[in-house]
Amino acid sequence: VIIYLIILIIDKFVMPAYVHLGDEAELPDVVEMSLEEAKATLEKQKFVPIVVDSTYDENLSAGFVVEQSPYPFTRVKKGRKVYLTVCLGKKPILMPNLFYKSTREAEEIIKSYGLELRSKYYEYNDIAVDGVVIGQSYPQGQQIKKGTGITITISLGPFPVEKTIPDLVGSSLVSAKKQLQAI
Repeated sequence: VIIYLIILIIDKFVMPAYVHLGDEAELPDVVEMSLEEAKATLEKQKFVPIVVDSTYDENLSAGFVVEQSPYPFTRVKKGRKVYLTVCLGKKPILMPNLFYKSTREAEEIIKSYGLELRSKYYEYNDIAVDGVVIGQSYPQGQQIKKGTGITITISLGPFPVEKTIPDLVGSSLVSAKKQLQAI
C-alpha cells in the first residue's frame, strides 16, 4: 500500500511539477512576419526564437519569416525554442554563357532564365563560324534580375575576300567555267 501511495504521489504531483504540466500555450503563427516582429511576438509569449536557416522565396521580401518549427497553433511548453527560416528575397539569376551557341539556342537559354532578348547585332569574325554568338551584354556569372534585357552579337563568319572576276565576254561556256573555277 505504501509503495502504491508513493507511486501515486510521484505520478500525480512530483512528475507534473517536474515537467511543468499545464504550462503550455498555443504557438503563434509568425510566418510572413518580419524577423523583428516575429521575434518580438514569440518572446512576448515566452518562446525562444532561433534563426536556423535562410532561403530564397519569390513571394516574400528579404528579412521575412518563411517557415517555423514547431508548426503554428500547436500547443507547446513556454520557453520552447522556435526555429525560424528567414527569406533572402528573390533568387538572383546568374548570367548564362551564350558564347559559341547558335542564335536559336541562345534565344532559348535567354527565355528559360526569365530574361528578354533586347536586340541582336551582327559582325564579321575570323574565328567564329556564321550564326554563333560572339558577344553578350552581361558577362557570364554576373547577377542580374529576372526580365533584364539582353543584347547578343552574332558572327557573320570571316570577312569576305574581294576577288576579281575575269572578263568572260566572247569566251566559250567550257572556257568560262574553267576560268571561274580557278578563282
